[in-house]
Order: sequence, then structure tokens, then C-alpha cells
Amino acid sequence: MDLWDEDRQEWARPPDKDIPPPPSRARRALIAAAATLLLCGALVGGIWLWTDDDTGGDPPGMGGDSATPSASSACEAVDTAISAEWGLGSGTEENVENTAASLFSGCTWTMPGDVSGSLTQLSLFYGKRIPVEPTPTPTPVDGVPAAEVSGNEVACLIVWPTSFGQAAVRAIPSAEDLYENPCDLASEFAGSVAPNVPE
Repeated sequence: MDLWDEDRQEWARPPDKDIPPPPSRARRALIAAAATLLLCGALVGGIWLWTDDDTGGDPPGMGGDSATPSASSACEAVDTAISAEWGLGSGTEENVENTAASLFSGCTWTMPGDVSGSLTQLSLFYGKRIPVEPTPTPTPVDGVPAAEVSGNEVACLIVWPTSFGQAAVRAIPSAEDLYENPCDLASEFAGSVAPNVPE
């Protein structure tokens, strides 16, 4: 039998004896607080594990107790023979201290492009983990173990594992030389410098 609800000014059904009453406001607040604490705990725990993973231990699949390369190591990978073969200028040390990635060292060289006056950039980076977007694809590169490649018509990055984490070569042809495949250029340069990169 329906009852008239004076507060809502409508017909209401009588309460079912089998259905428990809705939780009180205090109980709902307690449930929300407990859920918030659990989520915050999971977030803090996840951040702690993530930062602990980035600051200690070896990356998965990369063992070794080898020391972290020095700040000038990337520039030292190009010796006079490679410099002469590629027509490179002197390397410029990259400022990697303020980068979001965990890089140890970086160096960039320029070489003349195919078009008069154009310059192509070739870079070498060392890091614990080098973030790459889009996700690199495993690709055979002569002289580079377990290489992964990510690139397009503007630039290309070749990444490979080392005892300290990863090394990466980046090739950026000048705008005038966009017909040149940057991944071919990066692959050849990586093959030249890989023997000089600390294992």
C-alpha cells in the first residue's frame, strides 16, 4: 500500500523490510576517506618504487658493475679517424643535467650536408634509460648490438644497450637535405662509434 510523503509531496512505497537502509552520511565519509588513503598509499608506493628503480640497480637485461661514463665520454667516442672519415667538426658537449631523462653525457657534431652551406647534426648520448617516442623497433644495424630504431624523414634515433644503461645516436639532416634518409645516416654513424662506446 502506497503512503503519502509529506516532505516530497508524492506517493511513496512503504520501506521494504529486507532492504538495508542506505549508509549514513558519516559512514559514507568514512568509506571515502579510507579509499582516498588507500589510493594515496598506492601512489606514494608506486612513486617510491619508480624512483628507486631509476636510481639503483641495473636496468632489466643489462647487468654489470661498470662505472657510469664521465661527462666527456660521449665526445671521446669520436676519435681522429672517425672525425676525418665523416668530416666532423669538433664535438660540442650537450647539457644533460636539466633533462627529464636520466642521461649521463651527450655530444653533438656537425658535418657538411649535400647542399652547399647546409649542416647535418650527429649526436651521441649515454644514459641509464633513454626515452624514445615513438617506440623504437628492433632493427639490425652493422656493428651495433641489439639496436632499436625510431625515426622519420626529419630525424632518426638508434638506441642500444650498454653496461651502464643505453647509448643512442641521433641524426638530424639539415632542412635542405631532407631527401636523405636520416636512419641510414644514423645507422652508419652508430656503426662507426659503437666500438668506442664503453660496453
